[in-house]
Amino acid sequence: MQSMEKAQYRFHRAVPTIVLLVTVFFWLTSSAMAQNTYYISKSLGSDSNTSTQAQSKSTPWAHLPGMPSCTGKCASYTPVAGDSFILYGGDTWGNSDLGVNWQWSGSSSSPIYVGVDQTWSSCGSTFCRPIFNCGVAACSANSNDYFYVSANYVTFDNIEMTGLYKNESAYGPDSYFFINGTYVEVEDMYFHGWTLGPEGDNGGFAAWFGYTGGNPLTGTKLHDSVFDGSDTAQNSLYGVWGGVEQLYNNYFRYLVADIVGLVNIEHDNTGEYMVTSASGDHCNLFYAEGPLSGTNLLVYNNLVRNTSSGCAGGVHFFLNGYDSANPAYITYFFNNVGVNLYPANITDPAPSSGNGNWGTYYVFNNTMECGNDSSTAACIGAPGSTTTVTQITSQNNFWITSSTPACVTSGGQTCTESSSLTETVSAANSNGYTSSQTYAFSPTSASAPTVGAGANLQSMCSTVSGINAGAGTACQSDTTYGVGYNTTAHTVNTPSRTPNQRPSSGAWDIGAYQYVATGTPNPPTGLSAVVQ
Repeated sequence: MQSMEKAQYRFHRAVPTIVLLVTVFFWLTSSAMAQNTYYISKSLGSDSNTSTQAQSKSTPWAHLPGMPSCTGKCASYTPVAGDSFILYGGDTWGNSDLGVNWQWSGSSSSPIYVGVDQTWSSCGSTFCRPIFNCGVAACSANSNDYFYVSANYVTFDNIEMTGLYKNESAYGPDSYFFINGTYVEVEDMYFHGWTLGPEGDNGGFAAWFGYTGGNPLTGTKLHDSVFDGSDTAQNSLYGVWGGVEQLYNNYFRYLVADIVGLVNIEHDNTGEYMVTSASGDHCNLFYAEGPLSGTNLLVYNNLVRNTSSGCAGGVHFFLNGYDSANPAYITYFFNNVGVNLYPANITDPAPSSGNGNWGTYYVFNNTMECGNDSSTAACIGAPGSTTTVTQITSQNNFWITSSTPACVTSGGQTCTESSSLTETVSAANSNGYTSSQTYAFSPTSASAPTVGAGANLQSMCSTVSGINAGAGTACQSDTTYGVGYNTTAHTVNTPSRTPNQRPSSGAWDIGAYQYVATGTPNPPTGLSAVVQ
């Protein structure tokens, strides 16, 4: 501090007073524009409070900047990089407050945050989310999107979103989030309570609509959120439509699809009880149309289960299913689990129609009941007659099916199978693998036929690590079994299962699980080897 004081003294002696006054003015101006935390409460706040007052929980604004109902000092404030906007938990912002036109960007080092302080809510010691609810009607502004985000480096966190209404005609976007920016992150949300409008077409009706028309959506993430249509007519919403770079740690149920769009990474998601839409769209679970950017698609540690006849014609995992043919595409599909599924279209590489080559697929260490206990089908489907792939390499998979072979070589694809195990449901049951286990079809003893019977694929994991470090770490462990769902707090529990490390040398187990005897400590995870 002494050196700073001396520098200030020398500066004071060296310049005229008028210059010093100008410098102080600009310093005060920049301080006024510095990043701050602003509090927002519909029940406690007033938009006439100054921006300084709104930095106190006792004098918040009533509305968030960008809300059509934001007036006064709230409306005159321009958010800057690093700002935080804290919504009062338990308050509800309704139709006149939505949709929010969010057009202010943060930066890579100072994103803008819109979310919560879990010590500030009307629920006392038990935190409750702020609520956005258009009341099953068209929102008052910005079409019918709760948030229209045309900005970069913004995080939205921990809001309950309900009452979305499909108001647009076919394929018109009606969404909780319309994303038209980069490095936008949406996390810890609870989406529910949506309603399909009278036109009956659910195209573009989604919790997240990622606009890909000339927008790369670089750095976008949707994670740790619950999408629960159990309180709806169960006939309409998509989780993601369009595109998102990373989709992870989410719980989906009673949707038409978890995702239909472009994506680079899908991991640690759970999807179940998918439905057919009112307009006849069959259910799809993870329908990756292709990579959002680059040529790699990583799909791992996901759990799909409990699909019924409503999934007839639908796809549980579609890998590069629609976008455009590209022989440079490489897909890595591992540590995924499927149980009690409609017996068709379990894992489909490339589209059912469309000319061209759709690249290379590595499918390894998955455990799939390719149907349900009563009926099974092929585990890897064949593309259409005009579609080709370079190669499908299937290794270390546990296929529970009566269809032989599980990996089909036909329809313009070459599918090689090695170090895998294919068993009927009854054979799997007799070996201790059942759909009713806490972790379905996991080995129960060291003598189970999947244990120690697989190839060591550490070299594959090294390749995956070069694409994404987190995926590489996951590749060296077994499955997390998706995520769980706390139906009281409407939050995800991550992970569902603590993964076991796969050995760096020696045989791996077949399937998504690596057996560890009860009472045997797990080896450390997250380690990496350096080859010199």
